[in-house]
Amino acid sequence: MMTIRDLQIGQSARIEEVGGEGALRQHFLDMGVIPGATVTLVKLAPMGDPMELRIHGYELTLRLADAEKITATLIEKKDASESDSYQDKEPKQKSIKNKEKRQDIEHPGRKLIFMGQDLGEPDSWHESREVEWYLLDNENHAKLQHMIADIHKLYLTNPALYANDDEEMTFEWVDSMNAKNARITFYRHGIDSHGKKQTLFVLCNFANVMKILQIGVPKKGTYKEIFNTDKEQYGGTGFVNPRAKKVVEKKADGHPYSIKMNMPPLSVLLFSYTEE
Repeated sequence: MMTIRDLQIGQSARIEEVGGEGALRQHFLDMGVIPGATVTLVKLAPMGDPMELRIHGYELTLRLADAEKITATLIEKKDASESDSYQDKEPKQKSIKNKEKRQDIEHPGRKLIFMGQDLGEPDSWHESREVEWYLLDNENHAKLQHMIADIHKLYLTNPALYANDDEEMTFEWVDSMNAKNARITFYRHGIDSHGKKQTLFVLCNFANVMKILQIGVPKKGTYKEIFNTDKEQYGGTGFVNPRAKKVVEKKADGHPYSIKMNMPPLSVLLFSYTEE
């Protein structure tokens, strides 16, 4: 088994195990250096240390001593070219499981998805071939398709996600300044089929950290989880919020009220909101 330090310029590898202890290992994980991720050596410093790597679409600098703590499997050139596909653009945990949790699921604006992306095709789309349906024989691909199907159902049953989404009143930031914890929260507003106002609360966690914590909100009421990308049927850990959450008068994130929530790593959570 090789380590990241053994890479030659231009070579790619799939991370198998992240070593180190305490704060160092947590630092690796927070930067997206997690099992299953693809990393490419871009260049070395003039004296050979540190090394510049590309992972999850951004550049990361590591000392050689730290790179030795990360074991990996070399990816052949053909496989490395596939790492730019839709299936490999998101952070991953365990084997090839895609943690499909992007903020734009609930963010305003029209969404576009090409044929085959709903089941995580490893190859780029091409008009000369059909969708690679055989991938659904793989449990991870089938779970990804299950999640995309449920997202479609969300849109059909929740007008706040799409109705008048070009109007300012349909979107409201709750916490957009929490860079330290790599998370954001916001409301989506709309009118349902019965003419009743609908409000949804969205929590996006961009860190590879699982926590139980108080999430600040500006409004009293009850919040009930209706979607969580970390469900087991989507390939997640199952760290969900099964019961409705009632707001308490406890300050958090600059707001007078808060909710105690389970927050899975690299996730998007969607809650219905009932005003008190």
